[in-house]
Amino acid sequence: MDEKIIAYRIPEIPDSLYPQYQIAAGGDVLAATGDDCEHLLRAVADLPPESASVNIRYTFDPRPPNGNMQDRLGIYVMARHQDKDLGNSLRLLFERGPLTRFYRLQRVERFEAPWVELQAACEILRREDAVEPLHSSEFNFRIPEYYYTIGPFKPNSRNDYVNLDRVLGGIGERVVVDMRVGPTDVSNELRDHTRYLSRLQSINRAWDSDQDDEPGAQDYLDDSRDWRSTREQGLKPLRHTDPLADEIFRFLRGFHESLRRPHLLFRIIVFAQTPAVARLVGSVVADSGFQEGSYRLLTWSKGMKYFDEGLRSVKESRVSALPVHEFLFRGRDTTLYSDLGRLSHLATVDELLGVFRLPVSSASSLHCIRKNTDPPHEKDDDIIIIGYDQENPGLARGPRVSSLVKHMFVTGTPGTGKTTSILGLLIQLWKNNESISHFCSPSTRKESLLASEEIKDQCG
Repeated sequence: MDEKIIAYRIPEIPDSLYPQYQIAAGGDVLAATGDDCEHLLRAVADLPPESASVNIRYTFDPRPPNGNMQDRLGIYVMARHQDKDLGNSLRLLFERGPLTRFYRLQRVERFEAPWVELQAACEILRREDAVEPLHSSEFNFRIPEYYYTIGPFKPNSRNDYVNLDRVLGGIGERVVVDMRVGPTDVSNELRDHTRYLSRLQSINRAWDSDQDDEPGAQDYLDDSRDWRSTREQGLKPLRHTDPLADEIFRFLRGFHESLRRPHLLFRIIVFAQTPAVARLVGSVVADSGFQEGSYRLLTWSKGMKYFDEGLRSVKESRVSALPVHEFLFRGRDTTLYSDLGRLSHLATVDELLGVFRLPVSSASSLHCIRKNTDPPHEKDDDIIIIGYDQENPGLARGPRVSSLVKHMFVTGTPGTGKTTSILGLLIQLWKNNESISHFCSPSTRKESLLASEEIKDQCG
């Protein structure tokens, strides 16, 4: 891996009901992990502009090499830096910062993803829209061809990404979700957006407020006054008011005030093998991180410049914002608001708190990744299968064969399956060529041998 890139793998996520974590979090593990991710975002936002980038990456493989269904989803945190000192700061931020309070980070030297297999992408960005004015420029020369609007993100502070795990559990193709942020300077956007708001205000401004005192009305029938040409009276063009301009100005005023705060350049892209899966996973990520649909989803296919540039930026671990006005406003003058092209990929730390965070488990079992309280994965051949995980049917549960040399106690009310469970255990022991008498005391060895003969008869 490039020496300017540092990466860590997170092998498991915290169980929100784990007593030690609840004590450390003051009772709310989800809120505490959100605070730790907020610290990471604010630390990145305070770095010099364009000096570094940090990302969270999810990689999903429906067929993990080790056969463990809870290893299908890999979680990574990564950073790219420009110089050695900055790299040391980012390394300490990961390895000694608040993020390690609930997550165990394992340093990795290589990161591989199925880039060749990925044929489609779904990008999550701010919602930008073109709004048709009520009047054309023929009735008011200050009215543009269309108005431009952009909405704020509304973060979901209670996002735990459990829904993403559930949806991925039913998908049969590889998926990569990459969320990347980097510090940036928005002074140009602040200046250009100020100019745009000024234009909106001028649309309905009265003519007499723009000019000096105008000559009074002329009485052409009065012989006592000299006749003057109407050109000297300052003919005015049509100036129809457009209430929509004032409404859009009020809508954008709150967004404009946010441009005075530190911003992050972000890129959130979901890659998959088919467009349908890319959009499905993209919608789940977006709806988990943002409320009230305060986002836009755009789907790209391989060969489009948006897809190719997005994949290139992810592979090179950098943040790049390709303006999408050409795609959104096609059929119109796409250069009209080209100076605001980066706004769809700019956000404050507060707006990204819902999406740029790590998963936290709930009371239910996970499908694609383990939580810290789950038992370790065992191969089916190494355990006596008692049953399968209720939430994850593909995950077998049961004791190791080696643990059966110790005492075992089975209890339950009548009809709950005690006898069936014991018979199943004995059958598996017999199939594994284990001596049943080896696990019995001398007083019960004879009964066990008889049971063994009965099992042989049942199994043929």
